[in-house]
Amino acid sequence: MVWRSRSGFPDRGVPFSRAVLTGRASFSARILSEGAKMGRKVWVTVKPQAKKAEVKKIADGQYVASIHAPAREGKANEELREVLGDYFSVAKSSVRILLGRTGRRKLVEIG
Repeated sequence: MVWRSRSGFPDRGVPFSRAVLTGRASFSARILSEGAKMGRKVWVTVKPQAKKAEVKKIADGQYVASIHAPAREGKANEELREVLGDYFSVAKSSVRILLGRTGRRKLVEIG
């Protein structure tokens, strides 16, 4: 078990898993720790206003998605959910953006 303090240094504080359960861990640590309960989490870099809508795998758990829609009023996020749903063969409703709603790099849950 890894011990982590609030500042993130090892060997001080509470166990990392207990910090997550008690709500003392950061938001992103809680999101990442829920992987066993929920679907697969992947990092996606989005390129809006591309000529061709496609998804490319660049590493394990990291993808680049080119999207037709502009990055305005959530249009690119909606199309990203559609494109990732098609790529992973799941429904659009089972694709959730966890982190990075307003940025190009996003943590997305599939399934």
